Amino acid sequence: MALTDVPTEQRIADFERAIRHSRRVRRLRYLLPLLSLLVAVGVIGAGIVARIDFSLGIGKLDISANGLKMDAPKLSGSDGKGRTYEVTAKSALQDFSNPKVIQLFGIEATIHQADGSWATFEAGTGVYDSGQDTLDLQKDIRIRTNDNNTADLSKATIDLKTGMVDSDAPVDFSSALGSVSAKTMSVDQKGGAVHFGNGVKMTINPNELKSGDPISGITTDTAPVKEGSPANAGND
Repeated sequence: MALTDVPTEQRIADFERAIRHSRRVRRLRYLLPLLSLLVAVGVIGAGIVARIDFSLGIGKLDISANGLKMDAPKLSGSDGKGRTYEVTAKSALQDFSNPKVIQLFGIEATIHQADGSWATFEAGTGVYDSGQDTLDLQKDIRIRTNDNNTADLSKATIDLKTGMVDSDAPVDFSSALGSVSAKTMSVDQKGGAVHFGNGVKMTINPNELKSGDPISGITTDTAPVKEGSPANAGND
């Protein structure tokens, strides 16, 4: 059936539903409040924190055939604006054959904001490449905030030069606004944009949305859905 065969009232209604859905999807950018900040600044934020106020502690140093092992490295600091950081790892290993690469194990981080809000971050392992300025995180990546926003990822690659975060493994986010799960995700910190792709499944809680909420930044592979219903779309 051609578009001209569709009644005008129906086309208008379909368009309005698409706009409403697009706004709700974009508002779900709040499901990612600490992903880019916490990973790119909190976990490998030593360069930023060190220029202001920081302390670094290392529990024990061991030299082996595999490289230099650091037990319980801990970085804490402040940005001078009321935001404080604490980043720890169970251990870190620097390979003598490639000293620009550092393996991190048992990563934990906490950020406290000046307004009293906070977020915690955990990752099983990470590989920091100072030559490429990248951080690869894997195994049980979890983010939690004081207002019950949560994020769970299997892996993520952060380009610390551009601020891009990419994941080609399952991701799950949830907050009071709703939840999103997908098989791929990319975050553009500078552009303030987030994209979910491949098998996107979304549930929206319209009661939590306010007409004055800002609209920006998130895209998915979803199609418009009816108000108040879950959206399941993408390439399964």
